[in-house]
Amino acid sequence: MSIPTTNAQRASTVKRWALALLLLNFSVWLGILIAQKNGIEHSTLGYVKAFAEAACIGALADWFAVVALFRHPLGVPLPHTAILPAKQAQLAQGVAKFIGTHFLDPAVISEQLVRLKMGERLNQYAQQNLTSDAVAQRLPKNLQALMQRVPVDAPDALIGWSQQSLTNYLSGDRLGRVTARLVDTAQSQQLDQKLVNALAASLHEFVSRDDAKERIRPWLTELVSAAQKAELIDASWWAKMKGQLTGQAIEWADDWIIDKALAWLTDFTVSIQHNSDHPVHAWVAEHIHDWREKLQHDTDWHAWLAAHTHDWLRTPTAQALVQTIWDKSRTWLNTAAATDSAFIEPLADKIREVVLTYLNDETQQHKLTDKTAQLAAAGLTESQDDIRDWLTAQMNAWSKERLTGALENAIGHDLQYIRINGTVIGGLIGLVLYTISELL
Repeated sequence: MSIPTTNAQRASTVKRWALALLLLNFSVWLGILIAQKNGIEHSTLGYVKAFAEAACIGALADWFAVVALFRHPLGVPLPHTAILPAKQAQLAQGVAKFIGTHFLDPAVISEQLVRLKMGERLNQYAQQNLTSDAVAQRLPKNLQALMQRVPVDAPDALIGWSQQSLTNYLSGDRLGRVTARLVDTAQSQQLDQKLVNALAASLHEFVSRDDAKERIRPWLTELVSAAQKAELIDASWWAKMKGQLTGQAIEWADDWIIDKALAWLTDFTVSIQHNSDHPVHAWVAEHIHDWREKLQHDTDWHAWLAAHTHDWLRTPTAQALVQTIWDKSRTWLNTAAATDSAFIEPLADKIREVVLTYLNDETQQHKLTDKTAQLAAAGLTESQDDIRDWLTAQMNAWSKERLTGALENAIGHDLQYIRINGTVIGGLIGLVLYTISELL
């Protein structure tokens, strides 16, 4: 198994080759120079010496040029050396502007996202990786995080919005129609007859009690007295008759009237319960039908319903109802968001089904691709200046050593080849010039 070579390692290798080539040419030049001093002459030595001499000059010149980009050669602060560290601010600004303009151009990014067909890619990924278990594992945590943001008390804005929305929605004619439908439903289930029978049963139970006579006696006396005062009936005959009676006879007269009334009420309530065609049922049904028609069509009834409903919506009772609904909903959601909740698994299945169905639709995929591209373009347009400023600030925050090291690692490999090329090209140029001088 081979170990990947880094840029720094490659640069170090090429640097050693360049140094070796320089030392080789220097050794050749020095060797020929010594040989010539010792009287050794040959026509080819001049050419080789010229090549080696020029190669050393070219190598050293290019070494100076390469080193001068990053630092002062041999630590000597010569003018126009250590160029990149000295121009760090301009370099950072230029790089940030270049990246922001050419690589983060909104139109380019948007076009690229459209080409990538993000909707189709997202659908493929979801179809392969989105399982019910994966959704169920993340769902409780997400729901709990959401519930932490939900206030305990219903916000005033929610209460106000609920009141206003219901006020706008519950117009008089809508309330009338809804109530009329409720009345129809009640009649279709014979709830009106059941209500009348229940009232009759309650009255029958009352008049059948052992103490019913004693309960009715004071009430009957007060009723007759009130009717007399209101001149609804002429009860003077009853008073005159009772005036002719004394003692036990008066009680017998009252008992007789009460017994008759109780017996009649007993028969009356029984007949109501056992006869669905009883006149009381017919009377109630007739009035309910009349109420239904008014609820359906009468504008006065609509106005009355709307006024009283809207007044009630502004009462503390209505506000308390909203708060109660809020509390119960919040409690239910807290329970549903628990890790061991029975709601998690079916909810995860449903979420997965909805998401996969949505993503598998080609129309939705195209819309998702276009929307992703639009959002990316809009986000970049809005944040492009901020991205440039951030990149500039990040590069300016680097130390000169870090900047130099990063640049050398990135391009040092190629820069070291400049030294090799300079050695070879310099030697060739020297050879050409020496040849020309010999010819002339």
